[in-house]
Amino acid sequence: MKATEIEPILSDASLSVDEKTRAILNLVPGQKTIDQVWTILIWVVAIISLLALLGIIWTVVDGKASTSPDILVGLFTTAFAGLLGLFINPSTSRSG
Repeated sequence: MKATEIEPILSDASLSVDEKTRAILNLVPGQKTIDQVWTILIWVVAIISLLALLGIIWTVVDGKASTSPDILVGLFTTAFAGLLGLFINPSTSRSG
């Protein structure tokens, strides 16, 4: 949604507040689009996590002293934490 799409709706004096609200809400992507983006995001982060984990296993198993899994460990933990963060609901209401 761009400001150039919203501005004409807001500045149209012939529209009531309800009509403006409905017109702006029609610009927002639907649930199907949101679900598709969410699915793609989860798959991408999951694939990155899996590839990093396989890379860690490969560098440990290959037996070469010159290969170090340090960078891959950082990539895996970051991607895995991001994947977990997508499934955890943040607390929106705090008491106190």
